[in-house]
Amino acid sequence: MPGFGAFPFKVYSGYLEVAGPLGGAHAYDSVTIHYELHTSQKDPATDPLVTWHQGGPGGSSMYGAYTEMGYFQVDSRGNTTNPYAWNQVANMLYLESPAGCDDPIGFSYCTKGGKVQKTCQWDDKTQAEAYAHTLAAFLESFPECAVVFQHSSPTYSSLRTAHSSWRMLDLASLQRLRAAADLQGSANT
Repeated sequence: MPGFGAFPFKVYSGYLEVAGPLGGAHAYDSVTIHYELHTSQKDPATDPLVTWHQGGPGGSSMYGAYTEMGYFQVDSRGNTTNPYAWNQVANMLYLESPAGCDDPIGFSYCTKGGKVQKTCQWDDKTQAEAYAHTLAAFLESFPECAVVFQHSSPTYSSLRTAHSSWRMLDLASLQRLRAAADLQGSANT
């Protein structure tokens, strides 16, 4: 990470391609979700995966990563590190979701008819389903993270966290997600 020197863990950043149809009546072909994974400083192979969703809905999870619980902190003092970062004991996954919020934040988007949509419409149920599919796509890309995982979020995102936990347990199409990871809980800060 530019401006931070050496650090005691790995950082991955990229996009997860999640095939549709998703979004209920809106029937998006796919969503493309930006993520950052900050591996645990302790033992990435056995420490849990914790997902973070910023409030809003539609707040960028990068805000939490870089100003709240993340190791890298960027503020008026410049670049600092957080001695209380959550990745001291967990692999932290920050997802930019929901895709295509009508606020110009984040890097995630959805497609319909093969075209990127300027905005995407979600309700709690359709976003939870899309989110569950996003986690399945993540665990397919990072099977080493499929030990135990927990959701965490502040404010309104707490509803999304609860809905997506339920959808992961409910959707028959997500057998691969249930088989890959042991959902241990949902936390709201």
